[in-house]
Amino acid sequence: ENHIVACMNISNPSKVEVISLLAKDEVTLSNHFSLHDTINEDYLSLWINHDHFLESNLNNYCDTFIDESVITLTNFLRPEKIIEILSSQSDHKAWELAGPTDYRCFRVSNEFNNEDISTFFMSVSFKSWLSKLTGLTIVHPASPIYTRCLESPGNYQILHGNYSEPLGIDLIFNYYAKESFQEWSESFCGRVHYLDNEGNEIFQVSPKNNSLTIVYRSEGCSRFTENIKGFPEFPLFQSIAIFRIAKEAD
Repeated sequence: ENHIVACMNISNPSKVEVISLLAKDEVTLSNHFSLHDTINEDYLSLWINHDHFLESNLNNYCDTFIDESVITLTNFLRPEKIIEILSSQSDHKAWELAGPTDYRCFRVSNEFNNEDISTFFMSVSFKSWLSKLTGLTIVHPASPIYTRCLESPGNYQILHGNYSEPLGIDLIFNYYAKESFQEWSESFCGRVHYLDNEGNEIFQVSPKNNSLTIVYRSEGCSRFTENIKGFPEFPLFQSIAIFRIAKEAD
């Protein structure tokens, strides 16, 4: 009942227990904040590379995001933060398996600690920074933030008529052990594909190490994750968040 990714919209009326979890989680996560909240640069500097909160760069990012509704920031976190996060996830093989299997299959972390990217995403400073980058008022997560591990053949998340995700601002943060595995091979797949309401691909998110992709996913836009193929040397971790914007908040 407390599964970290149990929150999703379901059109199949037989899945009423998960619908109840959706309502419960939205109430729990409704921590609104004001655009007037200041960005704590000292706090941000502990996590992200300095270039990503320079005023000039944020203005350029905002222009790009307004024009394209998507932006990818490379070298996002400070290298020492990546090491801290990976150290805290050494037990990833014991993580829970997310389902249902006709929709998705991968392992997810359901623990929060000070080294977890989910904790950073939930901070007021990060949401203020995200609001400035997107030009939108970010209010609260539309569903629980979680980190998933893609490392085995058959890890996936497909499109399914009975399941859908909340709309809003998608965050996909990719990372893995860079020291001995420089880049994720395309042959392993694992890309996230975004489609329009006619099923045409709009763009895809490649799992580049230490990259944050931000997407405005509106009505009619859907996404899926390719099946992992082969046996990667190291697992791919993806921290996933969906934030609501002010006009969609209660």
